[in-house]
Amino acid sequence: MSPRRWSAHTVEWAARAGYAAKGLVYLGVGGITASTALRDGSGDAEGSRGALSQALGGPLGTALLIAVAAGIAGYVAWRLVQALLDPEDRGTDARALATRAVLLISGLLYASLGLWVVRVLLGRASRSGGEGGGGADTASAWLLQQPYGRWLLAAAGLAVMGYGVGEWVKAVRRSFEKRMRSDLNGSTRRWVVRCARFGLASRGIVFLTTGAFLIVAAWTADPDEARGLEGSLEALGDTPWGPWVMGLVALGLAAYGALQLIKARYRRIEAPSD
Repeated sequence: MSPRRWSAHTVEWAARAGYAAKGLVYLGVGGITASTALRDGSGDAEGSRGALSQALGGPLGTALLIAVAAGIAGYVAWRLVQALLDPEDRGTDARALATRAVLLISGLLYASLGLWVVRVLLGRASRSGGEGGGGADTASAWLLQQPYGRWLLAAAGLAVMGYGVGEWVKAVRRSFEKRMRSDLNGSTRRWVVRCARFGLASRGIVFLTTGAFLIVAAWTADPDEARGLEGSLEALGDTPWGPWVMGLVALGLAAYGALQLIKARYRRIEAPSD
């Protein structure tokens, strides 16, 4: 195998392992959120770290976490390749650069998650998820201490809400289809499209909620108002018809996880050209 083909093969398998790991994480988050909804919204929702913490306590927990950590490493590598080397020819106009910046941020966020998993496996970090308040409000508190911190935090909230709107746009326009391989067709493709649209819409709701809390934190100058994934899910559970809303979002997040597993099998992966 030539070095170029070896490199392309490595990039493809790293990306597919990454999508599979991301799918498992979202399936875990969706499953735990659904369980909370079935208890009439009582109990705590969990984000990605909380879901992985619960997995660690189950059968084959350590082996599963090692596999997820390896997959996350592949996902981070793929995101960095997408953002920096642009193998899918997104271009360099303003819209393309914004997309590539989002891909880079996504890679860095998952790198943080992957490092936490490794530290847990090495016994150097708490197994407690704790991302709903601790992560979001700590970052918000730091940002509020910076010059123009309230404006920066409000801008971050608007950016997160914008990303949520973008998920809705992808669901409506079905833009995700153009990245799928041609051998995904017929009734299977129709079900994949339905699953993807539902999952993207649900994820959009979570990002809109998270962004709104960041804006409230900026408005009140109170970092405790900021919430991450699990805090946003709990907030949805506190609304009228909360358990039903939380249950619907939980199913959507699980559908998004299923979409990532489908991507692991059927997404077209373009390796960087020379």
